[in-house]
Amino acid sequence: MASTDRLVVMHPSLPRTMLAAIIPAPGGRPELRQCPVPEPGPGEVLVRVMASSVNPTDVMTWRRGVFVTGQTVPFVGGYDMSGIVVKLGRGVTALDVGDAVTGMPRFPAPAAAFAQYAAVPARHLARIPTGTEDLSAGAWGRWAGLPLAGLTAYQALVDTAHLQPGQTVLVHAASGGVGSLACQLAVNLGAQVTAVTSDRGRTLVEALGTRHVVDRATADWQRFAGCFDVVLDTVGGDTTPRSLAMASPDGVVVALHPDAHDDLAQRDPRLRRMLVEPDHHALELLIEQAARGRLTVQVGAGYPLSDLGDALLHVETNKTPGKTIIHIQGDNA
Repeated sequence: MASTDRLVVMHPSLPRTMLAAIIPAPGGRPELRQCPVPEPGPGEVLVRVMASSVNPTDVMTWRRGVFVTGQTVPFVGGYDMSGIVVKLGRGVTALDVGDAVTGMPRFPAPAAAFAQYAAVPARHLARIPTGTEDLSAGAWGRWAGLPLAGLTAYQALVDTAHLQPGQTVLVHAASGGVGSLACQLAVNLGAQVTAVTSDRGRTLVEALGTRHVVDRATADWQRFAGCFDVVLDTVGGDTTPRSLAMASPDGVVVALHPDAHDDLAQRDPRLRRMLVEPDHHALELLIEQAARGRLTVQVGAGYPLSDLGDALLHVETNKTPGKTIIHIQGDNA
């Protein structure tokens, strides 16, 4: 446990500068630049970022050049991170130097995870139950792919839909980061899961314990009218009214688009719109399931920090199922 008597605790070899991927303009190719290593403020820790991941919201922020919370280009993007605590800010007691951690700090504000170091709130992170010396680049990447997608799935199914054992669940885009974790969580909760995916994602989804797999290109949606207790809408657009048609009269549709379909939300109380938020307790639960092998981050692609632009395009064009990981430790001096 860290002592509050110390103002700052730090790793003895901490550098003064780092590499960070700067988004210079809306949709502009990220530029790897030398920047000062940030200082952790009160309640914060400095993390040596080993890996991050690219989420659809990263792509939206990159294209628009602005965060939901108002920060505009130039900026360092990236929400997910895994890494090693190397310095403690004033008053931190939950973590210590040398801890392996993961999290999505400050979401929807920027965590600046596409960099070698990030100063973030300690309580937005959780320990990885493995010694740092035992973690390979692939393991760091899987831990980095867990927080945003995993917390989104957890908060949608557990906190919003209040999913119960034996209930029926339909998950759209089931081979994606959120969808693949949502399928596993729902199965772990005792639900009967129907997964909607492309033909390309079928093999991945079938391995997740789902009851049925539906090809989105050939699905007969009318066949599922009123069938499901819970529908997880990870897509939006026309998928939202279709999801409502497939939900039972007492069912719930959870949409991951909090500002979309105001008209539907006003007319149909079954539609619940949500935005994921940092949650230390839920993140610990997800980490525990992952450590026990009951939850696996499906990784589809990996890139070094210097190729972040290619990774953003990869996610934008939906080239592979699973998470796209940014391996940052390879760029560390």
